[in-house]
Amino acid sequence: MGSNKRSKVTGELNWKQFVCSKEGITYETYENSRRQQSSTMEERNCGIKRMNCKARLNIVLNKASKKWCISDFEETHTHELTTPRRIHMLTSHRKLTKAKKCLMGKLRNVNVRLSQQFKIMETMAGGMQSSQRVESNHSFFKTFVSLNNSLLDFATRIKRGLGQQRHEELIRDHIDSNKIPKTKTYYPIEKQMREVYTKEIFLRFQDQVVKSTAYLKCETLKEDEHECVYTVLRAADDEQSWKVRQIIHDKVSGFAKCSCGGFEVEGIACRHIIFFLRSINIVHLPNEYILDRWTKNTKVGRVWDDDGIEVRDVGDKSLMMRYIQLSQLSQVVTDEASLSE
Repeated sequence: MGSNKRSKVTGELNWKQFVCSKEGITYETYENSRRQQSSTMEERNCGIKRMNCKARLNIVLNKASKKWCISDFEETHTHELTTPRRIHMLTSHRKLTKAKKCLMGKLRNVNVRLSQQFKIMETMAGGMQSSQRVESNHSFFKTFVSLNNSLLDFATRIKRGLGQQRHEELIRDHIDSNKIPKTKTYYPIEKQMREVYTKEIFLRFQDQVVKSTAYLKCETLKEDEHECVYTVLRAADDEQSWKVRQIIHDKVSGFAKCSCGGFEVEGIACRHIIFFLRSINIVHLPNEYILDRWTKNTKVGRVWDDDGIEVRDVGDKSLMMRYIQLSQLSQVVTDEASLSE
């Protein structure tokens, strides 16, 4: 609920307003100036939640009938709505059950920090006994299985590991949909890519944007009818300590390749490419440097397997919704059962 009003005479509640959790604006200029003034301020990548959403519902109390009536209603949201599968991750829907409060009390008694307490509950929600992040299939199997596991134990551990992976992926999708990372510069390329990249990839790209500000000059080394080779020069007291980077710009395709090989290795435009694009007055990152696998919409579209056959999503959506609802109900039953004898 956004706000309410009471009668000055009787003190009775006579007006209520319900607004979206993303109502209002977070002024990035204020955040940036505050960050620059305090060099000791700890940097937090919590993202921007306020998106100036105008969705609201106003109701007033009819004095004659003593019933609430709708006086104003704005249905349209200015942002993407969360899915039923991720609704429990919204701040307004986060609730601690009696079982979780009891668990947190026991953890607190043995000096477990609050952040670690929530991490333990996240791990329990994902159904795993280990919270180690899986970076590859090899490390995944190595972490959760061993030569001493029986076939049944092996299958159980794999199922738990996959459940944790899906849980962590759901959390990242929720963050990408509901939080916008803060910018550190005023370059349009940074604001462009925070809408395109996932948060994890954007923070890596943002680091390259910030580091590109250390370069001051882009000089032509050689040129022919097909391509042009540039060198980017960095502002430093000891210029001999920095490697000279060369940018090869193809005049036909417009694609620029850096000698550092950052884009080829990481899949993200390096600081030298970003500075080069800025030096030739290109304010937005061309599509050639945006790989689909790093974007928020990478799951949207068709997927084919190795044999060229299209992989379709679950056909019966009602079955999937029922599975999600039953999973949430089973968690409630588990919490209640853990408190009973």
